[in-house]
Amino acid sequence: MTEKRLILHVGTHKTGTSSFQGSLARNVGILRQRGIRPVPGPRFRAGVRVPGRQFNNAYFAHLLVRPELKTGARLRMVYPDWKPAQRLRRLRRLAERLAGMEEDTLILSAEGLCFLRTEEERKRLSGFLGQIGRRVETFVVFRNSADWRESWLAQLTDREGTIDMARAEPEDRSILSDWYFDKEAIRQFWSPFNLTELRYEDHPNIVPALLERMGVERKGLDLDLRKNVRSV
Repeated sequence: MTEKRLILHVGTHKTGTSSFQGSLARNVGILRQRGIRPVPGPRFRAGVRVPGRQFNNAYFAHLLVRPELKTGARLRMVYPDWKPAQRLRRLRRLAERLAGMEEDTLILSAEGLCFLRTEEERKRLSGFLGQIGRRVETFVVFRNSADWRESWLAQLTDREGTIDMARAEPEDRSILSDWYFDKEAIRQFWSPFNLTELRYEDHPNIVPALLERMGVERKGLDLDLRKNVRSV
């Protein structure tokens, strides 16, 4: 029997992540025919769930990320301020849903997962994964630090008010600070979860490169999707 897998794509931001998530949405039908199920998350706006789903499962990431960290979504008040017991209940319900899925491979993508750093977050994640009963594989994409910083700053600037709110946060909690760009810290957090690392600059299109490393057959998939491309 083929061992069932849960693939976590943890970002990072500004490395073709939105394009990868868009490809999951565009190809969800054929992927499910092949026993591969992308797992979308619910949409929230101003702390309230709204109709629809998104293949950036930021909902899952924000159930794990330490509550004191003001991510971009939290600065924009996308998600409600869940209490610890509420977060654990939601994680348990999500784990039960994933455990009941029949497909051989599940893919869950959320660049917000790259915010995870602490031992408490690691324990919360490990507890969640232990409820699912699948082999876990994680994938992260890094790009050169200068371009990563520049693109991240540009994204936050484009979202009205976000950049100023991020700058107002204490340095150890600001998503503009050096800790966020610490690749080695990200590696250390995710290495126990069967981490595979790709370099953004090595691939003209990161989408097929990621799928290939994940062991997903690319034939027949629509992969020519570029989102959030900056003009030069």
